[in-house]
Amino acid sequence: MKNLHDEIVEKTAEVITDDLKEMTKPTAKSIGKNIGLLIDGIFGWAGTWGEIQKIKQNQYIKEFKEDLKTRLDDIDLEKIIEPKANIIGPALETAKYYYEESYYKEMFTKLIASNCNKDKSNDVHPAFIEIIKQLSPLDAKVLSMFRYNSTYPTAELEVVDNDGLITPYRYILCDFKNKKEEFDINEELNLLTTIDNLIRLGIIIKNKSILELKYDYNNFKNHTFYKIVNKEKGTNSRIRILNSRIELTNMGRKFLNICIM
Repeated sequence: MKNLHDEIVEKTAEVITDDLKEMTKPTAKSIGKNIGLLIDGIFGWAGTWGEIQKIKQNQYIKEFKEDLKTRLDDIDLEKIIEPKANIIGPALETAKYYYEESYYKEMFTKLIASNCNKDKSNDVHPAFIEIIKQLSPLDAKVLSMFRYNSTYPTAELEVVDNDGLITPYRYILCDFKNKKEEFDINEELNLLTTIDNLIRLGIIIKNKSILELKYDYNNFKNHTFYKIVNKEKGTNSRIRILNSRIELTNMGRKFLNICIM
């Protein structure tokens, strides 16, 4: 007799496979062979692209089922529970389209497995599905840094001249402490967009009233961006550092625990 764990894996495979069959049915037949051939001629590149995507998606589904089974195997049998329909349904429906980045698969399988775990299911929120959909690779990378530290010091720069005219710089400097070397210059250039998005999603906040404990914000004067701004600014102006720190919200902590940890 199959246990609940095996039934969940099987049903997940059936849902995704059936949906894939529906998605890949040729539409040309429904509008006639000649019109279909004409469409294929005009949009041949799209057909090729579609075939490549189907190959990628088939591989993704195979890996998705394997990963999900592994995660469910890690749950004690007495803690396996029926998944909530409002989580597993939308999660499976969404996951089949998000196959081009590996972190999507990891987050969705962790979300579904947590939904089947009595110890974690109460912390699973339907909003987590939408959050995963709206994360870029850099967003996910920054969020994963909170596995190592609960807060990170940040700073923004503005140049103030003698007349009090302020020129803000639309970059944010972040000290990821012992993980700072994992970010290249292009990623650092886009940190502000990522942090803005994580704030918008309610995962983190930028705290200006409580700063990083026992952290010397003058360290940011050694940052590449600070040195560039310092070189470019006029002799009759100064750099002002606006200090803050980023930290997880309550929603962010639960999301991290369910989908990333």
